[in-house]
Amino acid sequence: MRIIIGDDDRMMILSYRRLLREIEIDEVSESKELVEKIKQSNYDLIITDNDYEDGIENGGIEAIKDIRQFNQTTPILLQSGELNEEKRKIALEVGANYVLEKGELSELMKIIGEYRK
Repeated sequence: MRIIIGDDDRMMILSYRRLLREIEIDEVSESKELVEKIKQSNYDLIITDNDYEDGIENGGIEAIKDIRQFNQTTPILLQSGELNEEKRKIALEVGANYVLEKGELSELMKIIGEYRK
């Protein structure tokens, strides 16, 4: 299984790496970089934060919009530390398959288990 994780929080990336030791993980720290990496490679799952420090408001949601222009099939999971119902609704409308509050590790592992090859 191959996952790409977009998050500018280094501690979150390290947590993902510890949690998902047996899975191949690529990581990026900006929403635009996430989109470019996905154009270049195939992944089984895309995990993105919503709030990057790259100056793009709701960068994760914007990245999902861009990704869905050229990739409609790879599942996308949006995580946010500041999740509310409006963000959840928008994320699902633009193409996220899953929306989780950061730190929902059991739910995250269940989702990853669905796609594990």
